[in-house]
Amino acid sequence: TIENPDQQPVEVTFNNGSGNWDSNGGQNYKGTGDSILVKDSKVTEGGAPCSVTVPVSSVSVAGGDFSLNVGASRKLSATVSPSNATDRSVSWKSSDTSVASVEQNGTVWGKKAGTATITATAGGKSASVRVTVSPAVVPVSSVSLSVSSVSLAVGQSRRVTATVSPSNATDRSVSWKSSDTSVASVEQNGTVWGKKAGTATITATAGGKSASLTVTVPGQVSDSVVYYKPTVTLGVTPTLWYRVNGKASSVRMAAYCDGWYKAVVPGTNGAQVKLVFEVGGKWDSNGLVNGQHRGYFGSGKVLAVTAGKLSSSAPSCPVVSDSVVYYKPTVTLGVTPTLWYRVNGKASSVRMAAYCDGWYKAVVPGTNGAQVKLVFEVGGKWDSNGLVNGQHRGYFGSGKVLAVTAGKLSSSAPSCPVVSDSVVYYKPTVTLGVTPTLWYRVNGKASSVRMAAYCDGWYKAVVPGTNGAQVKLVFEVGGKWDSNGLVNGQHRGYFGSGKVLAVTAGKLSSSAPSCPSLSSTTVWYQPSRVSLRSPVLWYRVNGKASSVQMTAACGGWYKAVVPAANGAQVKLVFEVDGTWDSNGLVNGQHKGYFGAGDNLAVSNGGIIANVTPGCKVL
Repeated sequence: TIENPDQQPVEVTFNNGSGNWDSNGGQNYKGTGDSILVKDSKVTEGGAPCSVTVPVSSVSVAGGDFSLNVGASRKLSATVSPSNATDRSVSWKSSDTSVASVEQNGTVWGKKAGTATITATAGGKSASVRVTVSPAVVPVSSVSLSVSSVSLAVGQSRRVTATVSPSNATDRSVSWKSSDTSVASVEQNGTVWGKKAGTATITATAGGKSASLTVTVPGQVSDSVVYYKPTVTLGVTPTLWYRVNGKASSVRMAAYCDGWYKAVVPGTNGAQVKLVFEVGGKWDSNGLVNGQHRGYFGSGKVLAVTAGKLSSSAPSCPVVSDSVVYYKPTVTLGVTPTLWYRVNGKASSVRMAAYCDGWYKAVVPGTNGAQVKLVFEVGGKWDSNGLVNGQHRGYFGSGKVLAVTAGKLSSSAPSCPVVSDSVVYYKPTVTLGVTPTLWYRVNGKASSVRMAAYCDGWYKAVVPGTNGAQVKLVFEVGGKWDSNGLVNGQHRGYFGSGKVLAVTAGKLSSSAPSCPSLSSTTVWYQPSRVSLRSPVLWYRVNGKASSVQMTAACGGWYKAVVPAANGAQVKLVFEVDGTWDSNGLVNGQHKGYFGAGDNLAVSNGGIIANVTPGCKVL
């Protein structure tokens, strides 16, 4: 090599090391350029006699063997040695693409349970690692028990069942444990045994979730107090027939309260008692076995029977002067219900008042614990628990509180948290690239508010000062109305109350939308025209605009990644060789394609979320 930065003409002569010179007959060899080749006394300028190839000596894959769940991915890296090898390009291959596939950037994807070998090759050398793919883990969300409490005599047992949700959870095995095995023990099939007097907690656990029940083992008692409430009122006092320690007897029960009757079985001393009830010639004996009364069996200080169920809790019967009635219609007509009631043979009616969360409230005075018949009328429609011989059957109950909804009567007042504001979420079924406007009416006052983008195609607005009152909701998007239909040419509206109101696809719910946490959105695009240049993706997310050059994927599709945290909506516009694909123009501006999700695919003027092209991505 001769230092000649200015590329001046060069003269050379050669010595073979033995004193013999080759100087081209005394004229020397002359030439210019990056290289001079002298062969057979001829000078060739720019001709190198050979090129040097540095072979690959080895390939290694970082990290070794690894595991993945189905649907998960991991990016591998390969090292080619030596670092100056001529061909350092790496190709990747999976031994079983149905188990695990690999992209040419080294990203491995779990497809189904099994094992596969991932091989990296460069310059004729290769290295492999093994990937084990496991099924996707479905976590346990909750565990529930068939009972919340139970009373057992010493030596008595009861089987408790546990329900694990969801039904497709990966680990559904249940383990049982007692807080005090000296009081109550539990087998691993859920059978609980009473051991000695006291209280213990039995816990069932599955997949990190648990549920508990309380077990009470009563001490020895000399007498048992029996309470009974007939399911049909005949105006006749019941008779209790009982057997204890092999001896049978009977006793006429005495009125207690709230439709309950009471009697004492003496000298039980904790022994098991068989109970059978007779009311006006009708028997309540828990069914028949071979034509004999089966009976209700129990032991302890208190035995209470009603509606075919035996418990160890005495009935609670507070004496009240009035009954408060709550009612929640199953169909919202925007009309206040009227309550028709009968108590102590006297009938009357009262217009109910709005309470909260769709419930209405009225007071029936002077009930004093007596049974009340309830019938409700809403806009000419009756809710009376059906008809009997063409007459309203009615809902029957007694006590301080009577609550009716969906055909069911309970003695619990509705729980209605007082909220100052209502947050409204709305997801249009058709994306027009226009922010919705919410029109609402609450407590007789109407107003409107422009909604704000939330996530995953949802929008959000706040209706202030609702305080649990019912709200009418109507949505307008680009001149199109979503109002739950029309009634006499007027918007029907969606009606609801509470802290959260969410509307989409014509349905109203009280649950805020769940927006998956996404760090990015992969955009796929298939141009309608062929070009030698890859498309440029212009996008806007959360008010910020940017662009990125797309890369070829497969089957005429191109691919790019857009950072779109928490599933935010993305506006997409594509440019290919100066030609724009923007879903048309609005007032001279690109309309754009709108979507949200982990994948967005655009082709032939349409956009689809959460799908990928049906071709093999190399």
